[in-house]
Amino acid sequence: MPAIKDIHLMETKLLRILDTILTEKNITKAARSLRISQPATSAALRKIRDTLGDPLVISDGKTLILTERAANIHITLKKILSDIESIVSNKSVFDPSVSDELFKIASPDNVAHYVFSNLYGNLYSKSPNLKIEINSFTQNFDPFTSLKDGVVDVVIGNWGELPDNVHYSHLYDDKMVCLMRKNHPYANGITKKQYLEAQHIAPTQYSVGKRGVVDIYLSRHRLKRNVVATMPFFNLTPYALINTDLIFTVNQSLADFFSEKLDLAVVEPPLPFPKVSYTQLWHERTHYSPANIWLRKQISIAAQTQVF
Repeated sequence: MPAIKDIHLMETKLLRILDTILTEKNITKAARSLRISQPATSAALRKIRDTLGDPLVISDGKTLILTERAANIHITLKKILSDIESIVSNKSVFDPSVSDELFKIASPDNVAHYVFSNLYGNLYSKSPNLKIEINSFTQNFDPFTSLKDGVVDVVIGNWGELPDNVHYSHLYDDKMVCLMRKNHPYANGITKKQYLEAQHIAPTQYSVGKRGVVDIYLSRHRLKRNVVATMPFFNLTPYALINTDLIFTVNQSLADFFSEKLDLAVVEPPLPFPKVSYTQLWHERTHYSPANIWLRKQISIAAQTQVF
């Protein structure tokens, strides 16, 4: 497709005038279509001719004949104007019913099970061609850098403080409870002293500089529990409780799920641990992306089913 020489010297307004003249093949009709005066249209044509070094149109009575140069550049000119219009008017749209977009979400595995159950159900009922990639947190995972670099589109989790270049929206609140075997000595209730002296299993610290709400609370109150075992995944930890006296302090949504599956006891903690607020994070880079706006809406909908 031929290019327009010296296009960088021409204003968008002049390009639009040229396109209209080449389309109408009449200065008067072009001026009327552009809603400018005929002298202004003629003056613009003279400027364009000087820039391109070609007459572009030749009068033939009531109509104008396009020169060879004008005929060659007209298709390119229309495409340029269409691209400019698309950029200026932000006509980018996202149609989930036909899109095969790959969405990448990062989340620790203590996020309420119903969130992902609802999310997958909603996504694939509306968007059968979509691709979803869920990334788990690792000890070296930095959610903020991953969002900035485009490694993931959305991160779900809970944080105390967030950097300025990250957007977020609240999903749901959860509370902390103690999970233990049904015939545990403290299954019917536990005191503060018993809690601090008991043997605990805790998740391995995930994410860069990330501490859980329990550890933060205990540290602020100069308390220390007896952690004798760690586990890299929240969803594996309940299995360590079945045949031991270990206690697992975890969010209630996960505790309730496993108490039914594994016949475990959910016990109120003797300390007033704060609620955990789960949010979804995204970077300024994708803040205005129609596809990502849609994804974030679906995540919010999926998380609204239950609140603790």
